[in-house]
Amino acid sequence: MPTPQGQNAHWDDVERRICNLAAGDTAVPAATLANALNFVAFARARLQPPASVSRGYWPTVCLSWPDAEPLPDVEIFDSHYELYRVGEGRTEIEHIEHGPGEPLPDALAMFLDQAAGHARSER
Repeated sequence: MPTPQGQNAHWDDVERRICNLAAGDTAVPAATLANALNFVAFARARLQPPASVSRGYWPTVCLSWPDAEPLPDVEIFDSHYELYRVGEGRTEIEHIEHGPGEPLPDALAMFLDQAAGHARSER
């Protein structure tokens, strides 16, 4: 399902914010940046843009949808994605292997499609 044109503009802003994380003293490494931009390419046709884009501890790229459950927080590393779901007294962490430029992993495609379906059904 294509993303509405207005959302594409927001995803463009997400890409700019991710690229800004590559500057400064605590820059996100190039491979992590590339993997984050791969995630955006996978997600932009399926999900609404995240409300938050930030630098993680390692340094990584973190995307968050705090007001759009069941979408998890996503932490993007140079070699994988971690999806965090917190709620109802439990925390789930899903680790999905993916390096920059690799094809969309089946596990991520399934997750994105499920998240998009949940988000549409809750509107």
